[in-house]
Amino acid sequence: MLLLAPPLHAQSGPDTPVGYSERVPVEEGEQSRLFARALSWTEHRFAYTPKLNVKTDATAGTIRLTGTGRVKTTDTKGRDQEVPVEFVFQFRATETGYEYSVGSFQVRPNASQPDAVVALDEYLALLRAERANARTHNDRRVTAQAT
Repeated sequence: MLLLAPPLHAQSGPDTPVGYSERVPVEEGEQSRLFARALSWTEHRFAYTPKLNVKTDATAGTIRLTGTGRVKTTDTKGRDQEVPVEFVFQFRATETGYEYSVGSFQVRPNASQPDAVVALDEYLALLRAERANARTHNDRRVTAQAT
């Protein structure tokens, strides 16, 4: 029966943008408390460091920062290589709840040129174009890690 099953390929469908957003309702009048808790969390527990461009506005209940993570690619010899990825985290507390989003992923693909930044979609296209991608599957690997 397994011989007749069609082959499966993880994440081989059309590209969808990598990102996440959520809106969470709470009781009214919690805006200042939600903002204070979110600010404390971003200062003490936000694990994606270094944090860059931290901007807060207590009156509007917003926090925006750039976090830094890492994704791993594999070279043709099977060795892992880490590539830094920056993303924007946005939080907004309202009277009826809060919402947050993670998006705007940027990759720094070349360690020798740390100022060169490429959008994640462009980086995935470059990985797909590599000749060794059929063996390394770096495009799917990076998409899964970023997601």
